[in-house]
Amino acid sequence: MKSPKAPAELDVRGLSCPIPLLKTHQRMRAMNAGDVIHVLSDDPVSLHDIPAWCHKMGHVLVETKRLTEGVAFTIQHHA
Repeated sequence: MKSPKAPAELDVRGLSCPIPLLKTHQRMRAMNAGDVIHVLSDDPVSLHDIPAWCHKMGHVLVETKRLTEGVAFTIQHHA
């Protein structure tokens, strides 16, 4: 049985719109269906942009968690 792949990490803290979304999109393009990524962002616009982009692209936004240093998104690549 194949064990699940560890989630990828993408830290875009310190970057402002539209860079966090662009970097997330670039990383996701290199991933396979079902892969998971954790994205850390401190850009307040990401709270709207990343969930909207996931919906538009068909990715699953598994979790959005507010942190003291920003927001953590857990995203699963669409199948």
